Amino acid sequence: MHKSAVTILILTLLGIAIGCKKSAVKPSPNLYFMQADINGKKWKVSGTHSSFFADSILALKTSETAINGDTGSNSPDSICRMINFNFGFIAKPGRYYFNNNGDVDGVNGISANIVYFIGPAQYIKYSNSGYIDITSIDKDNIKGDFTFTAKGISISDDTTTFKVTNGLFSAINVGH
Repeated sequence: MHKSAVTILILTLLGIAIGCKKSAVKPSPNLYFMQADINGKKWKVSGTHSSFFADSILALKTSETAINGDTGSNSPDSICRMINFNFGFIAKPGRYYFNNNGDVDGVNGISANIVYFIGPAQYIKYSNSGYIDITSIDKDNIKGDFTFTAKGISISDDTTTFKVTNGLFSAINVGH
């Protein structure tokens, strides 16, 4: 084989190798969900209705992580519109116990809440016990399970208590 033929062959193979660069595969929304039993009734959202974001605001020296399951419906017929978890820090794999009796403490706190409707009125119930297990987290996805009890934080609030059990989630990152 002549030097020019070998050179052409090497350049051709190099061009093919460069052209075959692996393209980034976007995760399928079908992989994402949040589900739970709420007061004994099944509740589930799918696709991008199950999402999370994690963010550090260096100027304010704060960080947060939020995980949401949202039906997108304000229907009073649904068990609840949204289950939301708030962390006052960047979450990592592990078990976290809810340490609040109301909205999350902005620094190092963690809470769960449920948003639901009775007629046109919207209500929010806050966790007062329970935990969330984060089993894995990467730049695209967060997975885990949860259980908690949520109730109102004032006497004038609706007195409904929510027992949330058998909770599972796999949520897509919407923050990047």
